[in-house]
Amino acid sequence: MRIKFAESHQSSIGIEWELAVVDLVTLEQVPGAEVLLRTVDDASDGPIRREYLQSMIELVTGVHQSIGSAVAELRALLEHSLSVLEPHGLTLLGAGAHPFGDPRAQEPGSKPQYRRVAERNAWWGKRMAINGLHIHTGIDSRDKALPIVDGVARFTPYFIALSASSPSGWARTPSSPHSAP
Repeated sequence: MRIKFAESHQSSIGIEWELAVVDLVTLEQVPGAEVLLRTVDDASDGPIRREYLQSMIELVTGVHQSIGSAVAELRALLEHSLSVLEPHGLTLLGAGAHPFGDPRAQEPGSKPQYRRVAERNAWWGKRMAINGLHIHTGIDSRDKALPIVDGVARFTPYFIALSASSPSGWARTPSSPHSAP
């Protein structure tokens, strides 16, 4: 199988951050994504978009030449999202999985591909209440891609260990103001 290499400007960066929509007081994961998504121009391909579950959203930056500018855009998207959600008693939680929620209680969105994922994956599809952070980095040459992956792959166990033990949960509650990502 041949995979087309999409050339990018060297060392460019883009960030995708999946977040759970939670009740501001109880921190229970709730199907409140549409509260935010109905306020954006393009909830499918815009910078604030729907995700697999009705209780998730994704923030997506453009392509940046520096980490600082990518983080600044992400921060602005987050602040906008919180400003829309909080008056409705909702906030966002950044964690791999909700710490105490039942993933089976979360419903997939209405997109046909989301329903297919749930149906085809059966047991696992009903438990996919997971969120991630994706950092895309640009590589200017196809010939560099595999050597870079090979070099980074040996550090994968360390990245997993760091992500498993990091306090990535991030929600603003009335008693605890949030900090920047």
